[in-house]
Amino acid sequence: SSVSRVTTTPKSTPLLPTHLIKTPIHLAQGIITKSTSTMQPHRNSDRNNQRILSIPKDGEQKLNSPTATQPAPSFQALREGPKITTRGYQALSIPAEMDAVLPCDAIGEPKPFLTWTKVSTGALVTVNTRIPRFEIFKNGSLVIRKVQLQDRGQYLCTAQNPYGVDKMFITLTVVARQPKIVASHSKDVTVYLGETLKMECQAIGIPAPHISWIFPDGNVMHAGSAVDSRIIISENGTLTLKETTFSDRGIFKCIASNVAGADSRPIR
Repeated sequence: SSVSRVTTTPKSTPLLPTHLIKTPIHLAQGIITKSTSTMQPHRNSDRNNQRILSIPKDGEQKLNSPTATQPAPSFQALREGPKITTRGYQALSIPAEMDAVLPCDAIGEPKPFLTWTKVSTGALVTVNTRIPRFEIFKNGSLVIRKVQLQDRGQYLCTAQNPYGVDKMFITLTVVARQPKIVASHSKDVTVYLGETLKMECQAIGIPAPHISWIFPDGNVMHAGSAVDSRIIISENGTLTLKETTFSDRGIFKCIASNVAGADSRPIR
């Protein structure tokens, strides 16, 4: 009889050690190796050449990235072009003989340099300009003392610094009305020798008229003046003549005047 031989083949040996096979999958996935290399322990000398890439959070710099550079802090001065903040003064009406203030406030960094120009003549006014009746305040306002009719017109405010220019126009209207005598003594006056005589002369106008009197001998006296102790002219224009004599006979003339014109009234 034939004898049958039974041979046994040993079980294949696992490619990896048993302790790696039992490692959980979520941990094993974090290990990446090359098939042709063996794992070597890290040496201290390798740490100096090691680069760790990380994903930054929003707003963070990639400090560990070899291509990222951290910008040096910079301290720059604030730079801002001029801006005129004054609004609502496109037109300004001022009575003649009054002071006019034309505002022009401006902001900017550095602080803007302000100038004013009268458009019709090209006359330039700066902080350092010395022109009678004209002055620029530190806040940029242009002041015109006792404005006259020739001061009316358009004015240009210019604010300027190294980073820009801003401009604003203001139209100045000078209000003036020719005087008119509204109350005066009758044209013919009779007085007894040695008595006191009063003659009225009231006038209206813009600006308020100045009153003066011309005497029969040609002398001129203004309101508020007192050359002769017998003669007084009050602020309202009334002429008072004390202790009248024969030499006071003749024609007196009242004159009311301002920058817009004049009016007169003779009294005998």
